[in-house]
Amino acid sequence: MRKIFVLIFFILFTTTLAMAQSKESTPKTELFLGNSYVRTEVGRNLEGFNASMTSNINKSWGITGDFGAYSSTGSNIYTLMAGPRYSLRLNNGKFIPFTHALFGAITNDTARFTMVYGGGLDLKVNSFVAVRAFQADYLQIRADSRHTNNVRFSFGIVFHFGN
Repeated sequence: MRKIFVLIFFILFTTTLAMAQSKESTPKTELFLGNSYVRTEVGRNLEGFNASMTSNINKSWGITGDFGAYSSTGSNIYTLMAGPRYSLRLNNGKFIPFTHALFGAITNDTARFTMVYGGGLDLKVNSFVAVRAFQADYLQIRADSRHTNNVRFSFGIVFHFGN
């Protein structure tokens, strides 16, 4: 119950801060918080959360930093990645399909190189909040000379700052 109150407070607080800023269709910064699911090549299912922050360079291009934490029975993994993101702002920014290529590390007991190629769709609620209807990613993990091919699905809320 306490987590729900903290989440509601956070949403109201950040939305209020965002409302104090000027209104332009492309935000300077986007913060995504959401639920995430990873399906591994060997058939393991991991659930967790995904958070990312994108600094928009212009209407279409931005630089994204991404963090994920996932767990399954007996194991936890964490991802930390960064890379470019391209957004297509349609219908006055109400529909925002995007694609990204992220590179970084994944760790459970040892750090390994990982990369994500994917995209999704944000649905603008107002100038300050959007709903990430879906995000689907190809997640490749490399260790030594081998690699695994996995998928990641996410959804959640996007907060816009610095319009």
